[in-house]
Amino acid sequence: MSFQAIYVLWLREMKGMWRAKSRVVGSLGMPIFFLIFLGLGLEHASMPGLPAGVDYVAFLTPWIIGMTLLGFKIRGLIQVMLAIVFMCLISFTFIGLGLIFASRMRDMQGFTLIVNFVMFPTFLLSGAIFPVQDLPSWHVPVCYANQLTYGVDGLRGVLLGAEASGLPILLDFVLITAFSIGMVGIGSYLFRSTEVER
Repeated sequence: MSFQAIYVLWLREMKGMWRAKSRVVGSLGMPIFFLIFLGLGLEHASMPGLPAGVDYVAFLTPWIIGMTLLGFKIRGLIQVMLAIVFMCLISFTFIGLGLIFASRMRDMQGFTLIVNFVMFPTFLLSGAIFPVQDLPSWHVPVCYANQLTYGVDGLRGVLLGAEASGLPILLDFVLITAFSIGMVGIGSYLFRSTEVER
């Protein structure tokens, strides 16, 4: 696995994103849309399972931060650094997942469809919108098999306090790190073997 190659690909994508203003607007617009219509729309609704003293907008904030890197109160440098660590681990996990799909796909349209098909359920079953503990019992094991669950829960614990997190922050960190290393490792291996086959 070449970290220099990963960095070069990341840098190319970031430069391309900043040049394409529509991508910047789209990546900022969706979280703001969710905050306004979902967060503020349900702010006064009774939401079972929310930790005591945490309103629904605060519950959604870690996910929104993970999407935009904006809009939270900085309580301390350690909190910010831990949030950045969790966001990087989430990113590496999905980079690896993208490499796994990309190594097996032959056309770009199919890749986009598969990624969207996987990402939406992954997001919905991560606990980003609703507390995992209050979902129907058959959902809970699926949520805990979802790597994004540990990233979102870790972000929530770091930004809102350990009482807002469903699992211990250290457990979230260990599991999202394991998922990240596993996904990037498998993705790199599959991608490398695909290039050799061609």
